[in-house]
Amino acid sequence: MCAVAPSSSHLLSAHTVMWRGQHILLLLVMGLVLSLGSAFIVSKARNASAEPTLYAVEGKVIVNGEPAENLNVAFHPLDGDKNLFCPVGRTNNKGIFHLMTRRDGDGAPAGDYSVTLVWPDGLIDECECPDPLLHDRLKGLYAEADQSTFQVKVRASGNSFWFSAVGPRIHDRVP
Repeated sequence: MCAVAPSSSHLLSAHTVMWRGQHILLLLVMGLVLSLGSAFIVSKARNASAEPTLYAVEGKVIVNGEPAENLNVAFHPLDGDKNLFCPVGRTNNKGIFHLMTRRDGDGAPAGDYSVTLVWPDGLIDECECPDPLLHDRLKGLYAEADQSTFQVKVRASGNSFWFSAVGPRIHDRVP
């Protein structure tokens, strides 16, 4: 048998196939990198938009006709599926509070809320108390969100709320 030298057109065709294969692989890798980069950017944009816009909320709490100092106020979202935040505040010596969600005084997301009030008696450090209701001057009357008579709607502006509570007097017995 005699050996036949490969023709130059056969070599050219093999080189072309190999060159095309390298370029296809390079295009696939670039497409994958672009896809992953786009997915990363979209996820960052979604996370940024997941942070709700907060609106200033202030208010005043009066108990038995007097401003309640150091009373804890919590706004519990009525639509928990859409709003996972529970903004809180504490009254000053005039009974005035400013809500916070992430940091002091930044407000609350728009929405409907049930409001709870817990007024620590100051007999022990709140951080050391396993059950804050044991030392609540209001005896838990306003501590349950699902039983609260205070309901509010936070909007883009005009969020000033007044709450008037009646606390048990010394001779009142709460079951």
